Amino acid sequence: MAGLSFQKLTRQHARRAYLETSERTWRYDQLVENACYWQQELLRRGIGAGDVIVLRAAYMAACPGLFWAAAALQAVLLPLNPRLDETALDYIREHVPIRLELEESDCMDGLEPGSLRDVDLLSERPVLIILTSGSSGLPKPVVFSLKNLTQSAMGINHYFGLCPGDRWLHVLPDFHIGGFSIWIRAFLQGGCVAHQEHIRDGMPRGLHFMSLVVTQMQDALRLYRPGPSLRAVLLGGSAIPESVIRASLDAGWPVCDSYGLTEMASTVAIRRHNKSESDSPGAELLPGRQARIHNGQLWLKGDMLATGYFIHKSIKALADPDGWYPTKDIASLDGQRLIIHGRRDRVFISGGENVQPERIEQALLRLPGVRQAVVVPAVDDRFGQVAVAFIDARENISYPHIRQQLAKELPEYMRPRAYYRWPESSRDAVKWRYKDFMALLTSGKCVKAE
Repeated sequence: MAGLSFQKLTRQHARRAYLETSERTWRYDQLVENACYWQQELLRRGIGAGDVIVLRAAYMAACPGLFWAAAALQAVLLPLNPRLDETALDYIREHVPIRLELEESDCMDGLEPGSLRDVDLLSERPVLIILTSGSSGLPKPVVFSLKNLTQSAMGINHYFGLCPGDRWLHVLPDFHIGGFSIWIRAFLQGGCVAHQEHIRDGMPRGLHFMSLVVTQMQDALRLYRPGPSLRAVLLGGSAIPESVIRASLDAGWPVCDSYGLTEMASTVAIRRHNKSESDSPGAELLPGRQARIHNGQLWLKGDMLATGYFIHKSIKALADPDGWYPTKDIASLDGQRLIIHGRRDRVFISGGENVQPERIEQALLRLPGVRQAVVVPAVDDRFGQVAVAFIDARENISYPHIRQQLAKELPEYMRPRAYYRWPESSRDAVKWRYKDFMALLTSGKCVKAE
C-alpha cells in the first residue's frame, strides 16, 4: 500500500467514469480538474491546514472535487444535513472550529487544469467530520483521517471483490458515513459512483453494487427488477425485517445486511443471505476489523476506527490506550461471526425485569406484513415502564394476531402494551432516530394502531 495517493490512482484510471448523474458523466481526469478548481477557490477564501469547511448539502455530486481539494490543503470537510435548524447548527459550532460554511448553491462543477497538491491516502491527518446519528442523544462530530476511510473501504472492497469499472449506486446522503464511504470505495478501485437523489427516480443500468436502507429496498422491490450485473445489495441503517429479506431473495435481489457504526467508518460485519440455504447466525467480520466481548459489551479495534470526537473545539480520542472502542452494543462472537443483541443504553426495567427493545423488534419484524418496528418505554403506574411499539405495517394486519404470535416467543413483561402507527413524516427519511420516537410518544401526538 506504500505510495497510495490521489494522483497515482487518478492517473491510472484517468479515462474511466468516476461519477454518473442524470445530467453528466465525470471521468477521473475531470475529477482532478474539479479538485484543482476547488483548490484555487479555497485558497482564495483563505483556507489552510486544519481549517474546517462545512458543506450544507445532502450530496457532493455537484462538486466531487471539493473533498479532495480540502484534503490537498490539509483542511477538513464537514458535510451537514441542509435541513438542520439553527439550534442544531449552534450546537455544532460550539464544538467544531468552523472556518467556512458553504451552501448547496455554492457547489460548482468548474474544471481547471492545474496541479493538485499531493494527497496521501494513508495520511493520519484529520480530513473529514461526520455527525453520529444521535439515536439516543445529541450527535457527536466524529473525526476521520484518510487512513481511516481508506482502510474501511479496502476491507469491504476485498470482501465483495470490487473491480475497476464496477458501478455502485449512491442514493444515501453524504452527511451519513454510509453515503460518504461509497465515494472512497469506488475511488480506490477505479469504480464509478452512479448517483441519484431518490431510489424512486429510476434504476441506472449496469449496476454492480447498491447500498440501501430498508425503506429504499421496499421501494426497489415494488418498482424494479434486479439487473443481471448486480452482485450485492448492502442493507443497513436499522434492523431489516425478515419479510423484506425473504421477498428480496424471492425476487432475485442479492441482499446482504450489515452491522456498522459511524465511529468505525461504516461497515464492520456483513451477513449474506441465500435463498436455497438457511442463514448462518450473525454477520462475518470484514478484513481489518477486530472484535472482543467484555461484560457482554462489544469492543472494536482497527485502522478504520476514527481519530476521535470534536468536543469544545478539541479532538478527544475515542479509543482506550490499547486502541479498543466500547460500542455500547450487547453482542456475542461465534468465531469470526458477530451477533448483535441490542444496545446497552436502550435497556429499560419493567416491573423489575430488564427489557431489551431490540429483542421485541426482531420478533415483530419476523411477522408477515410488518415492514418496520421500533419499541420504546412508556411510563406505567404499576410497572414503572412498559414496552410500546411503533409499527409500519400493511393496512389489513391483525393486531390480535400479532399479540397471539408474540405470546409464543416473548415473556409477558416484554410484550408491547400498546401499538402506534408509524409516523408519516418518517417515511421519506433515511433514518428516523430512536429519540425521535421517544419524543413523539411524550408529545402525545402518536396515533393508536388498534
